[in-house]
Amino acid sequence: MGAHLKKAREALGLTQAEVAKAIGRDQPAISRYERGARPDLAIVPAYAKILGLTEVEVLFGPRCGGPAGDVEAA
Repeated sequence: MGAHLKKAREALGLTQAEVAKAIGRDQPAISRYERGARPDLAIVPAYAKILGLTEVEVLFGPRCGGPAGDVEAA
């Protein structure tokens, strides 16, 4: 589930420590999020902004964000 967060971070050339500092968390928290733990709702806006994702994408993955036409039907 959190692989999209890691991919977005790496595409920007950021380390887990840099993201952690920017959103007010520690590096192990970023590691947990990238392995599938859900981030606290309070930090989702900042997490989305630094990674260039929508808040929905941070929480649910890339297929859930964007215009309705981008969402694949199951």
